[in-house]
Amino acid sequence: MERISWSSGLVITGMCIVWIMLGSLTLPSARAHDFLNLYTGASLALEGRFAELHDPAVQFVREREIAPNLQAVVPFVRPAFYAVWTALQCALLMACWTWAWRRFGSDALVFAALFLPAPLGIAAGQDCVMLLAVFIAAFVLAERGRTFASGMALGLLLWKFHLVLLWPVVLLVQRHWRMLGGFAAAAAAELVASVALGGWGV
Repeated sequence: MERISWSSGLVITGMCIVWIMLGSLTLPSARAHDFLNLYTGASLALEGRFAELHDPAVQFVREREIAPNLQAVVPFVRPAFYAVWTALQCALLMACWTWAWRRFGSDALVFAALFLPAPLGIAAGQDCVMLLAVFIAAFVLAERGRTFASGMALGLLLWKFHLVLLWPVVLLVQRHWRMLGGFAAAAAAELVASVALGGWGV
């Protein structure tokens, strides 16, 4: 494994500190607006109150503590494990960085440390790191010749469908039939699961 030079380490450390500070500045806004429900769930989980995660009255009390002018509850409707989402994203980002270092060398960590959307996305409750991890999985599987599984990994990204709609077109043009088949299989499975859980209207 390539050693990290002191200059690269200095850049990585410095940028991580900058993004942590910048990300922390977005927390008040993120908590009070679009992602209030996620921070509500996380704060209840931190107190071990998993049994009350989906109690609207408990949620509303906690949300009023965070955003006093709130007029109605912004429900936390995700499964209980999702309440530890921010910690999971941080751990997953570190895993992605470690893989990049092992695969591409220390320069990959420098570029990763310079990338702003990751820390801001985590602070705002987004799932950008999950997208990165799935893309890495698809890349690794393709490198190992497991093209059908790689296509299935790409198909999982349809939870953000607007970001991957052109992937099947590219696979078709380049005649990656097995990868395209994996993508289609994942898409079909997700469609069946969505219909089973929420019906055609969801």
